[in-house]
Amino acid sequence: MTGSALPIHQFNSHKKQDLPFEILQIETLPEIARTPLPHRHTFYQVFWIVSGSGHHSIDFEPCPIIPRTLYFISTGQVHFWGIEQPIAGYVILFTEEFLPGSAFEPVTPRTFSFFHRPEHSPMLTLPPEHSRPFDELCQHMLQEYQGRAFGRLSVLQAQLRILLVLAERHYTEHNGMTSSSVADLLVKNYLGLIDLHFRELHHVSDYAARLGVTPGHLTDMTRACTGISASRFIHRRIVLEAQRLLAYSEQTIAEIAFGLSFDDPAYFSRFFRRECGMTPTRFRDDIRKKYHDFRISSL
Repeated sequence: MTGSALPIHQFNSHKKQDLPFEILQIETLPEIARTPLPHRHTFYQVFWIVSGSGHHSIDFEPCPIIPRTLYFISTGQVHFWGIEQPIAGYVILFTEEFLPGSAFEPVTPRTFSFFHRPEHSPMLTLPPEHSRPFDELCQHMLQEYQGRAFGRLSVLQAQLRILLVLAERHYTEHNGMTSSSVADLLVKNYLGLIDLHFRELHHVSDYAARLGVTPGHLTDMTRACTGISASRFIHRRIVLEAQRLLAYSEQTIAEIAFGLSFDDPAYFSRFFRRECGMTPTRFRDDIRKKYHDFRISSL
């Protein structure tokens, strides 16, 4: 849990072929790939688990390992494994650039409800009758990835897009969401911008200007679609990054504050306490003890 920096895995450390994409069977991976050590990635991961048990901790949420479950890891998210029974299934790795949108439907990773949405669960368990398409998609994708057939890139992009769209349909239905309105698209774009710029932009007006709407309109649409104020999403994202750094790095509270564009560490501490109900120091002490105990019991 200690160390000067949280490990960040680059895509090139996994890349064996010529694409910013991989699909692998989990049971063929070396043990280090299922490490109990907290780390983050510069790429996206989707796990399709078909067997095994334990916990998969994703940004402080200990998600149980359940067969027929998808786990979605966004760039920058911190996660680690606590495996009790060996897991099997597939892991898909890809960069943001690998999933291009189109003029007719500009789908990117940030379009989906399960990426870059810390208020949403990072997992989706499917009933048996809905899991077969994901088994087949992963099998076909692995076969395509391992081959060198004509149009391989286009096929893999299409297969990944189909898998994510199907997952989004099940995810939104399972969680009672709707995702087709103009207002919803505006809010998704807003949340995507927050994830990109939360370190330097702390006000709704900053994002409204980039989206070409008024702060009032953005505030109204965000609350109508989510029931949460627009500013609350900014605060949540700042706090999440602060929590990650407090838990998994040795940066001082002042260094974390300055890195998140707070000029005054004391104000940052008050902000953190207002949002979390405790000081940054108390959070660091509590979370390190909790995750130290959790990791010992999971090894």
